[in-house]
Amino acid sequence: MISKRKPIVFMFSGQGSQYYGMGKELYNSNSRFRTWMDYCDEIIAEEISISIIQHLFSDEFGIADSFDDITLTNPALVAIEYCLAKILIEEGIKPGCLVGYSLGELSAAVIADAVSIEQGLSYSIRLARHIKKYVQQAGMLSVISDPDIYQRQPDLFSGTTIAGYNFHSGFVVSGSNSDLQKLKNRLQRLGIASHELAVKYGFHSAAIDGFRERFLTSEPWLVAQPGKIKMMSACTVDEVTEITQPYLWRIIREPVQFQQLIECMAGKSDYYFIDVGPSATLATFLKYILRDYPGSTTFETINPFGHDLKAINRLLQSFTAI
Repeated sequence: MISKRKPIVFMFSGQGSQYYGMGKELYNSNSRFRTWMDYCDEIIAEEISISIIQHLFSDEFGIADSFDDITLTNPALVAIEYCLAKILIEEGIKPGCLVGYSLGELSAAVIADAVSIEQGLSYSIRLARHIKKYVQQAGMLSVISDPDIYQRQPDLFSGTTIAGYNFHSGFVVSGSNSDLQKLKNRLQRLGIASHELAVKYGFHSAAIDGFRERFLTSEPWLVAQPGKIKMMSACTVDEVTEITQPYLWRIIREPVQFQQLIECMAGKSDYYFIDVGPSATLATFLKYILRDYPGSTTFETINPFGHDLKAINRLLQSFTAI
């Protein structure tokens, strides 16, 4: 039995953290992960007639290829995060709280048992189909700089909207592809690093407002139960007590307040934060945020650089030693 001196928080990342081959080594070496992935694959294949495992792990694609078809990335992310969380829970690392970042809020709801994995995957696919049909393509750019620059130099960011506050020196903007390319060029001349996310739509901005009425006035997209594990939203910076249609819309439309949420949590208690996403992006954000909150500790699971099994075993050994 793993001892716990601090509450354990599972964190689930959103669009942009996916990549071809994510979880492949773990799929080939961990029977429980493979079992859960195969189950998710069956559910997804019934909806889109494509094996996400065959596509995701195909030798045809490498990590350098952009994995950005939302019909595939949405269910793939939910599946990977669900399977990672399941194998940790089965090993005795049980979360007392769940944090979701954008689409990661859906993964959190699944692990909280507020919605089933079947419902979660189906919702992610249905949402993707509607976005592809009704939302004009745009993009998202991660900027490595203090978010204050957005207010101090508005002309630099012309045509874009802040989509997420990640940490003190990192935020995300949404905008048209042309505006983002101009911004990227300007930032480069200023020596400010930026990175395009593998996302074809301008989430958390007015770019998706054309889908609003259709989303909010349609039949319920997701019928949820009260979660069995506490969920904290990086959109509302508050506990999720009810999953409603307006709440689901806010997750899509409003900026992600990840830094504020973590500061709020870490200011009240110390935690073991575990990044249950495929890229360890949230763990990276926390390395900066938690500099002011040394009582909390951050762990990651897998990342794009491989050695999945070694990473999982290292995490398990860390908790055994606690």
